[in-house]
Amino acid sequence: MLGIMHMLAIKNISNDTIRQRVNRKETIMDTIRRRNLLLFRHIYRMPDDRLVKTVQLGSVDGIRQRGRTPKKWTDRQYHGVD
Repeated sequence: MLGIMHMLAIKNISNDTIRQRVNRKETIMDTIRRRNLLLFRHIYRMPDDRLVKTVQLGSVDGIRQRGRTPKKWTDRQYHGVD
């Protein structure tokens, strides 16, 4: 497998060409976005008293530390994966 990847890198074959050869339409980033959205839907349908939902939706009580505002998991769902 490593030899194949090295050979493809030497020949400067693009990712689009490789995806066409293996009949794959979805990029890795598309797969990550789709899986994150599925997880988000799964968590959102949970009852409100579940700890996982409380943590993922960022509704934990308390005082936030000083510094840069942390990026929320739900923000990534709306703005894409960075």
